[in-house]
Amino acid sequence: MGPSSSLHPNARHGARTLHHLRLHAISRALLGERILEEYPALHQFDDAVSPWIEGLLRTTFPAQTIAIMQVANDWQQAHTGMVVAECGTGKTLIVSES
Repeated sequence: MGPSSSLHPNARHGARTLHHLRLHAISRALLGERILEEYPALHQFDDAVSPWIEGLLRTTFPAQTIAIMQVANDWQQAHTGMVVAECGTGKTLIVSES
């Protein structure tokens, strides 16, 4: 038996997970670069924000403001848009204000 056999089963699982993440990190980085090249952001952090953002009933966080502008730009260019985010990030606000 190898040295890892004396480890707790959860520790062995964690070690396998870490090995897997290290093994595939480069391919994931390349995938991320490819996605950014194929789907460039239509609104950058330094771009001007529409003045109507200040007139919203709710105050948005900076990331929500950028997302609203991105969806608005998507809609202007292709009449479509999509918001994918974690629970509690304000997807409903982002979409309703876009």
